Amino acid sequence: MTFPSQRCSALGIAIATALSGMLLPATTSAAETVIIRDAELDYLRPPTYHHAEVYDSRVTNHDAGGTRGWSAVSIDRGNLRMERTQVFTTGDDMAALGYYGAEYYNNGIVYDAVVEDSDFSTSGDKAVGLLFGWTSFDSSTGELDKVGMITVRDSTVTTTGRGSHALSIAGVNTVGYQGGGIRIRGDDAVGVYLMGGFVRLQDSEVLTEGDGAHGIHARSMRWSIGGQPGVVYRADVTLVDSRVETSGAGSVGILASYEDKGSPEGIGSIVRLDITSSSQPRVHPYTASPRTNVGAS
Repeated sequence: MTFPSQRCSALGIAIATALSGMLLPATTSAAETVIIRDAELDYLRPPTYHHAEVYDSRVTNHDAGGTRGWSAVSIDRGNLRMERTQVFTTGDDMAALGYYGAEYYNNGIVYDAVVEDSDFSTSGDKAVGLLFGWTSFDSSTGELDKVGMITVRDSTVTTTGRGSHALSIAGVNTVGYQGGGIRIRGDDAVGVYLMGGFVRLQDSEVLTEGDGAHGIHARSMRWSIGGQPGVVYRADVTLVDSRVETSGAGSVGILASYEDKGSPEGIGSIVRLDITSSSQPRVHPYTASPRTNVGAS
């Protein structure tokens, strides 16, 4: 399914994708690919199991319809390819991109996302730039279902608002972020927030402005369902030729923690700091505050 180069209304895309979903059963074998080129959109939400390719486009959402908690671009159990695209949102609890790449019941199907040369910006309290959401559970084991790889290259994420997150990573999501800039403004905000999951930042920078605004917060967590004991998932962070700068009272460059009610002790988060070259990170330029706080706490 391809949309031509034009301004596409959200209603038009919603109708088109809904019709395709009605004509085909909601299974992976019936998956189609929604292709967007040179378009201006209000939002993009293909049906479940549909893939999306977005090129040279712009998505702008100002809390359309007054409904909070939406993602301007939302992909549920499908592959995503995005290049040279800008996504802007205004509104509390909004997300610029929400990606949910897990298949139910660990049936061996995984999905991948690749984002290149794109920019994401949110304005609003508790808003999220890139949301790599919690995945589904295997009902027989209580474990989270497998997911594919999420790759973000040469892209920027900017958030403004109290409690906002530039990247939010949950469960077993694996994110590779290379050559990118992350900038957050707002008290109690976080540049990269993990609830389990894996992230590797290479040639990138994370800059925060605000009281209690941490660069990276890695939280290992126990995920469970239906009264089962659940499984502990470590938060795993690797920084390669990257930098973290914070400004504001109580702000920490890298904060590692573990949260679980009544859990056994000794389960922590993993943070690795690697330097492979003497060059500065190759990232989009930002003006940083002179106060710097880099390290683990």
